[in-house]
Amino acid sequence: MIWDPDQLREKIIQTILDANDLPHLPETVFRIMRLTAQESTPAMAVAQVILQSPTLTAKVLRYANSPLCGFRQEITSVQQAVVLLGFGAIRDLVLGLALINLYDASRMPGLNYHRFLEFSFQCAAAAHLIASKMGLDTEEVFIGGLLHDIGTLLLGQYQPQALASVFEDVRTTGDSITQVEKRILGLDHTLVGALLAARWRLPRMFIDVIRHHHELNVEAIADPTAGRIVPIIGLADVIVRLFRRQRRQDLEAVMNLWYRFFRQFDDEIESILTRFPSHVANFSFTFETRVNPVDSYEDVAANAA
Repeated sequence: MIWDPDQLREKIIQTILDANDLPHLPETVFRIMRLTAQESTPAMAVAQVILQSPTLTAKVLRYANSPLCGFRQEITSVQQAVVLLGFGAIRDLVLGLALINLYDASRMPGLNYHRFLEFSFQCAAAAHLIASKMGLDTEEVFIGGLLHDIGTLLLGQYQPQALASVFEDVRTTGDSITQVEKRILGLDHTLVGALLAARWRLPRMFIDVIRHHHELNVEAIADPTAGRIVPIIGLADVIVRLFRRQRRQDLEAVMNLWYRFFRQFDDEIESILTRFPSHVANFSFTFETRVNPVDSYEDVAANAA
């Protein structure tokens, strides 16, 4: 099929701006975002919103008591979790839980939904691990990993045939996903995702992370937090591809990105790659998300040699 990129671009953008059936975040997420944006908000006010959902309450407590947080004492109340985790972490946790359960696979015939969600989840886990090694805000980075390809999900819902053509062209030409998307659709998934995030009224840093995670041109990113997160998401994305494809060029891409952006952390990359499979398993257990086991780095490195 021959596609008209100019026509498709206009149609996709108009859909994001006007459609009433776009994926929408639960009202609880927006209430939490509004409350946590104000430092004067009492922790109990945030906890009360969470407590209105038994499912969300259970997941917040499960996360707070997981090895990912590392608290020595048992966290027995949502208010205690809010105080110890902090407003930023609670906001990102609630947003992350909403994102994991956001889409209906039956509405995306042009996309292998489970494989896509698994990739995003693994990328988020890898980004969380990298950020923890650098002493950065791990929850913001985790959400950035979950969100970074959200535009692809929207394309899978509204333009499944065109997206299938994109994937086929990537396989046959070897061009990058963004090159092929622009050629066929007239725009790429980073712009689609950024427009959706703006309609959701997400913080600016997440919009910038979604928009710039492929080009990695941190100098062009206005938000300083996004400028720190984007290289981490880019590296996490390549790490997941390495563990999936186990190719030498992916291992080289990981090392090149590491030394381009993070050379000051010296040999930490080996520790990150070694811990990645268990980190994914911990996240999968904590968030009760079905993710296939990841091969050990020892096996991956041997196959990629």
